[in-house]
Amino acid sequence: MAAGSREQSTVNSQRFHHHCGRRITLLNDNLTAVRSERDFNHALVFSAAPVKDDFMFEVVIDQKNHSWGGSIEIGVTAESPDKLDIPAVANALRNGTWVMSGIDVRKDGNCLVEFYGTDLETLNVGDRVGVMRTSAAELIFFVNGKSQGIAAKCMPSPLWALVDLYGRCVQVTIWSSCNFGFADVSNSRSLGQINHNVEIPINFEFSLASKTGSIVSADNLEFMTNSAHNSTSNITTAQSVQNVEDYYNMNERIRFHTRCGSLVKLSSNCRSAERRRPLDEFNNAVVMTQRPLKDDEVFEIRLDKLVDKWSGSIEVGVTTHNPSILHFPATMTNMRSGTIMMSGCGILTNGKGTRRQYGEFNLDELREGDRIGMMRSSIGNLHYYINGQDQGIAATRVAATLWGVIDLYGMTIKVTIVDRDEREQQNLVTRRNNTASSVVVGVLKNTVNGNSNLLTVQPINNLSPENEVTSDRTGSSVLADRLTFHPTCGSHATVTYGGRTALRPNASDDFNNGVVLTRRPLRSNELFQIRLERVVTKWAGSVEMGVTTHSAEDLEFPFTMTNVRSGTWMMTGNGVMHNGVTVIEQYGLNLDRLQVGDRVGVVRKYDGTLHFWVNGIDQGPAAHDVPENVYGVIDLYGQAAQASIVETSECGSPDTGNSTISNTTLCSEPPLRFHAIHGKNANISNGGLTASRPNSLAEFNDAIVFSNRPLQQREIFEVVIESVVRHWSGNIEIGVIGTRPEDIRLTSNATDLNSGDSIILCGSMIFYNSNTIRTYTLIDLDTLTVGTRVGVMRNGDFVHFFIDGVDQGPACECFMQNAWAVIDLYGQCAVVTLTQIQNFKAPYAISENSQSCLAPSVLQTVIPESKHRWNSICGNITLSQNWTVASRLNGPATALSPCIVFSEHPMCIGTPFEIKIASHNPLIAGCFNIGITDLNLAEESIRKNIPPCIKKIPANVWYMSANEMRYNSVLLRHSLASLEWLRVGDRITLELTTARTLRILFNSEDINIHFQNISNDVYVVVELQGSTTAVQVISSQGPTSPLQPYSLRLQDSLDFGADVLNKQDSMLESIESESQSFEFLDYHGKNVRLTDEHLSAARLKSYNQGIVSVTKPLRRGESISIRIDNINTGWKGTIGLGVIGIPLKHYNLIPTSILQFKRPCWLVTHDVININGQKLTSKYGEVLELLKPGIIITMTLTHAGVLVLMIGNTNLEDLAICLPNNVYPIFDLYGLCEKISLINENEMVRNSTPIIEELPVLEHDGIHNRHTGACVQCEKANLEVHEKEHQELKVTAEHAGFTTTAVQLKTD
Repeated sequence: MAAGSREQSTVNSQRFHHHCGRRITLLNDNLTAVRSERDFNHALVFSAAPVKDDFMFEVVIDQKNHSWGGSIEIGVTAESPDKLDIPAVANALRNGTWVMSGIDVRKDGNCLVEFYGTDLETLNVGDRVGVMRTSAAELIFFVNGKSQGIAAKCMPSPLWALVDLYGRCVQVTIWSSCNFGFADVSNSRSLGQINHNVEIPINFEFSLASKTGSIVSADNLEFMTNSAHNSTSNITTAQSVQNVEDYYNMNERIRFHTRCGSLVKLSSNCRSAERRRPLDEFNNAVVMTQRPLKDDEVFEIRLDKLVDKWSGSIEVGVTTHNPSILHFPATMTNMRSGTIMMSGCGILTNGKGTRRQYGEFNLDELREGDRIGMMRSSIGNLHYYINGQDQGIAATRVAATLWGVIDLYGMTIKVTIVDRDEREQQNLVTRRNNTASSVVVGVLKNTVNGNSNLLTVQPINNLSPENEVTSDRTGSSVLADRLTFHPTCGSHATVTYGGRTALRPNASDDFNNGVVLTRRPLRSNELFQIRLERVVTKWAGSVEMGVTTHSAEDLEFPFTMTNVRSGTWMMTGNGVMHNGVTVIEQYGLNLDRLQVGDRVGVVRKYDGTLHFWVNGIDQGPAAHDVPENVYGVIDLYGQAAQASIVETSECGSPDTGNSTISNTTLCSEPPLRFHAIHGKNANISNGGLTASRPNSLAEFNDAIVFSNRPLQQREIFEVVIESVVRHWSGNIEIGVIGTRPEDIRLTSNATDLNSGDSIILCGSMIFYNSNTIRTYTLIDLDTLTVGTRVGVMRNGDFVHFFIDGVDQGPACECFMQNAWAVIDLYGQCAVVTLTQIQNFKAPYAISENSQSCLAPSVLQTVIPESKHRWNSICGNITLSQNWTVASRLNGPATALSPCIVFSEHPMCIGTPFEIKIASHNPLIAGCFNIGITDLNLAEESIRKNIPPCIKKIPANVWYMSANEMRYNSVLLRHSLASLEWLRVGDRITLELTTARTLRILFNSEDINIHFQNISNDVYVVVELQGSTTAVQVISSQGPTSPLQPYSLRLQDSLDFGADVLNKQDSMLESIESESQSFEFLDYHGKNVRLTDEHLSAARLKSYNQGIVSVTKPLRRGESISIRIDNINTGWKGTIGLGVIGIPLKHYNLIPTSILQFKRPCWLVTHDVININGQKLTSKYGEVLELLKPGIIITMTLTHAGVLVLMIGNTNLEDLAICLPNNVYPIFDLYGLCEKISLINENEMVRNSTPIIEELPVLEHDGIHNRHTGACVQCEKANLEVHEKEHQELKVTAEHAGFTTTAVQLKTD
């Protein structure tokens, strides 16, 4: 009885306690603990009961995340978990706690044994760690079943086991429940001594635990196995086992188990398996599913890669052996128990052939792309499937608990678990039948001719587009910037006609491997459109289109593009897939129904939204936050056999019925019109410009109309009221909505719209999703008459309404991704017409049809400088003239009331903010106040509660009042000048210096008004009172040219026409000559030394305190590049880099690490991203940890304020957006990185410099160099030669960008 009680208590201890760290999730009946990968601590777990003497508590590492430092820690504690206040880490526990951390043992946080056993940080997935208290009161730790020696003596009792899933360790499982046994030191048994190859007959059903809940030991399992062997009848175990679902999550998506053959490499979240060294080895590549298969569940894999060297190929089947304890054989057909395998065309049971001929297929003859599946039916029959076709019953009365098995044998190199796809299966069967019929035709033909040899069936001769090209067209020059297909494409595809046409030559024989990418990335708002020119109706499916971040050189071309699992958005059928996962099931027209002549296109807009076009019709937004520099991609799948990029002239003009768009590059959005979808009582006429309520005398509602597309930033949608009907009450209603009109359920009134974010101005009230949020505004739409103009605009995160062109100020916050204008022709309003205001200018873009490429004369757009503007207001004030003029409302009630206005953005160092007095009333005493405040206007709650007086602002304020200089209402001193002296036209300038000093100038004269120690992120504030009734901003935020911070002038048309190439070169040289050269700042970390005239920085000692910055800011449109000069492999970690908003020289104390910087900062290391002091998990760990000497790292601040990182020639994911105009690059020479050097413009090859928004490359760039005779576009050939020359030196690069950089440095 005592022994039984002890065993039951031991079983209870082999669970995790329900009280654990707050970042832990317990699964699998508290046998598995998982930590959130976004955190590295707060992951302590304990045993459910005290550990028993001489019984080991052991866990196995299931998953690791190498973005963090540190790893698993294990130990015991004398405190009960029920009463414990769990700390962040194990070493913070006190009151009798022993923990093994790394290679030392600590008691209550203090080092007890400095060097002890195996380093826990070196353990990998699958390794085991255990702890035990012996009957002699000794503490022993175990690694993979091996004792590490006595760590402590005289241990108290009771003790609870503890595990800290710290750093890299993400998931662990209690091992004792997996291998059905316990470690007993008294009997010198460990888990490593348990037989891993338990033999179970194929018709013997077993599970993992008895009905009492105790775990089956190895001895009991052996007894059950022997009993099963000796029995002559079918043995039922219903009385001794439980359901396997108690130990596995049977609803979990199936994948491969992490324990597998010695040559197997798993990828894609364990959904793909590949055999290493495929040309040298042909076996030792067995993989199994991570859980047993459910009844009637099809486990299906796809053959991804074959090698034509070995005999034999893939073998598939099922087994009763648990992969957690199985000793994997060289090939699964060597198993002599519990295994059924299909090999070739036969079935083997326990290694012996039971069926010589099974099904219609031979596994050795399958091709890449073919699919193999298996299923155990609910009645115990085993079925195999080839390309979706059931091959019949392979075995009967098979065990209920079966794991799927795949043996990557012989010719098979790689397989992937796939979901069932009837379309794909149909095409695979069609391909096989087509191949078989071709062979039969060849045999019959040879028989008729008396020839016994088989003929090779030739594919149908497809019409090549090159045969149709006229001499004029082939002789014409094609611009190098023209959008073309890349010649590197799928194995069954070919690119012809100068890169403008892609086709599958053998489309009658194959249906996949037809992926084709564009040669260059798509520009924002550039339409990539193709026309379907040939189809083969025998297949299912058709063309698929989308975008991807992968280039043709980097992409390992898949069978279909929807198999790519990163950086890819595809429209397939009538759905949208992102990284192989369907995100929109019903979207737009079905591409599978396209016919010859139909067109399909894709556009990535400036705001990152992705739109697909079918026959010139926008299908609406398909995805958001799509990054820049994506390549267009088409997949000539199934029926689609040939497609060509559509010329602009072939799209039709905007006025024709078949018009799609006027330019391949969408330099501007289509003109605003009313949408075809509207209320039942509304009518659209005059080409979409007029909306009316025809039966306006009988109906007053159900007349909602929408804009035909979303509004762009600062684009006004304005209508003029043409007709009113006086006998109704109410009038026009206007606003915006965040849902496509096609997806909206129309209501009687616009104020009732609640499908998506809707903001409606009705009378003087504002409604949000049919709820009133403001009951009074300064305007009342119900009072408007014929001829009045009403408009709505989206400006930043606010909606503005306009009456007769006058802005009524911010009305409501608007955070919707897209905003369609809404107008309700309600009550009196009967007819409205859109005004033709051309106030919206699209960002700079260059297309293949723009004048800069095609016309002899080139007009480079001069983009005007952006003025400073007012934004947040409080009190009786209005903004006008593009928010540059702030005026106090007239009237006796408002003349004496104070009101304040703030600048739109915080002040920038070195950028003056200047205003002038626009209006003055001498009959009123007093004058305005002006200054700055660090009030956080980014907070919504603060913006909604702005006080009407500058003295009551709940933040620091530095301001002038008459001749008084005040700080937070405290008088600092009196000035010799006074604001009361100023009149209309006088100017006041506020300037923030690098020393954080505010200077105030009157009419550009310094009158010694200075405020010291100004905070960060300060806004200009003006309080309009007294005689000052209006002020106007006249200063500028600086140029916004996308090429450089200087306006481009009109080029001489004759000179440019005479020598286009030389003219463009001179432009680029002028840009480079005006770009600044960086050098390192003298103020740096104490372990840093600057050399080479401050162009190189090296860390002299230790591993940290290596912060270094540069002397000049990084402005929008500029890049900074550094080269890694020296690596010290004795340290861990690597370089940190990014930008800060304040120069480093203004810091009193330089932090020891880049992670200690606070707002404003945008920084990245190998394991952490620091955005304004908030720490996030780094996504750049793998790339930064693989840096080698010679690698160039580039940071670019785009004109959109996006910080882009580039390693070598490969762009990484954007680090941050919406950055200020000027930021300061900073680098941390940490760990591995010991020395870096700045690479200025004159040292870099132009092609290796990352230019995010560069000029188009002209056709002359591809001509031969006059001096060398070599073609300048031969980087790929150079790269291949370089790789071949250095193959013997084993110089490899983990990243394609690294290799390219190495080649360029060698060439230089």
